Amino acid sequence: MHTNISFSGIVIHGKKLGHTIGYPTANIALPVWFIDDGVYTLAIDVADVIYRGIGTYRESIELFEAHIFDFDTDIYGETLWITLIRKIRDNQKFDSFDALKNQINKDVEIAKQ
Repeated sequence: MHTNISFSGIVIHGKKLGHTIGYPTANIALPVWFIDDGVYTLAIDVADVIYRGIGTYRESIELFEAHIFDFDTDIYGETLWITLIRKIRDNQKFDSFDALKNQINKDVEIAKQ
């Protein structure tokens, strides 16, 4: 499903769990909104440079988490423009961090294609 919905938000600190499994995220508070929970391919505008990435929206905690491919810069407090390109899958629970990391690896491969 192609979406091409865009929004902006300020990058906030999270629990840093993404760092522990090799997928740091830029977290944006996003109130209940008109996008579905799920994992998406993204275009992310960081200071007028467009990056590709993958992200997930979790309505239950009103948070959008974006992993930016090939990016390693501190952007806390910066405003990002995010465009949802395509929904990859619905959110799901995982039994372990290893299972989560394995699924994220698959999602990233899909997003990079």
